[in-house]
Amino acid sequence: MKKKIIVLTSIVLVTSILSLFLCIYYYRTEEVLAVVANTADFGKVNYFDTVRVETIVKNIGDKPIMISHILTTCNCSMAKARKHKLEKGDSTIVDITYHAVDEGYVEKRMPVHFINTTETVDILLKGRVKPINSQ
Repeated sequence: MKKKIIVLTSIVLVTSILSLFLCIYYYRTEEVLAVVANTADFGKVNYFDTVRVETIVKNIGDKPIMISHILTTCNCSMAKARKHKLEKGDSTIVDITYHAVDEGYVEKRMPVHFINTTETVDILLKGRVKPINSQ
């Protein structure tokens, strides 16, 4: 009976230590991110116009972070960060190009993905495209 208690205690202790190390590793690699000016408003444009707007991504974490990529929700938009490595407190401009192929109010979410974190930050692209018959 004494052997079983020692074995069970050892298993619980090892499991607890492993869990602690995993938590420390997880929180060590996660960064706090923020997008300053997370909305890029292109205003009113004509159908088939191509517009370019900018927004800023800023690292407010304690460690440097790398932008992996920025997803766009359609082939009508493209986003590119001017700089990928962001030191603590550093920021970069994200250039966004949108080809107006949707009429009316347009709202596109563009998640920014980072290396060493599962957190993403959405950039919101919005504006109004005039209908082709009103131009």
